Amino acid sequence: MVERENMPEHLHLLSSDFYIQNSIVVAPQLIGCVIETNRQGVVTSGRITETEAYPSYDVASHAFGNKRTSRTEIQYSRGGKLYIYQIMGLYLMTSIVVGEEGNADVVFVRSIEPLEGIEEMRQRRRYVGDDETRVASGPGILSIALGITRGDNGVVVYDKGSEIRIYKDDRYVSEVGVGR
Repeated sequence: MVERENMPEHLHLLSSDFYIQNSIVVAPQLIGCVIETNRQGVVTSGRITETEAYPSYDVASHAFGNKRTSRTEIQYSRGGKLYIYQIMGLYLMTSIVVGEEGNADVVFVRSIEPLEGIEEMRQRRRYVGDDETRVASGPGILSIALGITRGDNGVVVYDKGSEIRIYKDDRYVSEVGVGR
């Protein structure tokens, strides 16, 4: 896959260098960015509205205490790759590895505002409600809506040829709330 020909001028693929920062810095900067998937020519996208930073030193991090397992190994990669994992045997969570190789920092994407391919998202989720804000309003839900699977673990989000990419939106201006 290559970058779409009709990409709006206000959207710019985030560079690989962006993802080399730590999770505390990257998490709020991802708010307002657009995550896009392209599955067999079907494009879905949404504006990232909520994230969580998980530095490796946080006890809630899967890699806390330098824990290295087959599940967490991707977290030790150079930033810019997806970390997809399952919780409660049901839901796939979407996170982005950030920082230098060996760091194990991630940013968890909690919610998006659907922008493109909303009907496809509804079908994937089997959502019949009228409130479009609920189509991808939670962590496991956004993975379903965007068509993200376990096979996407390790996908590079700054590669023009990737099926999943993240763009900076030059038109997005808003204050970002940060909590600890």
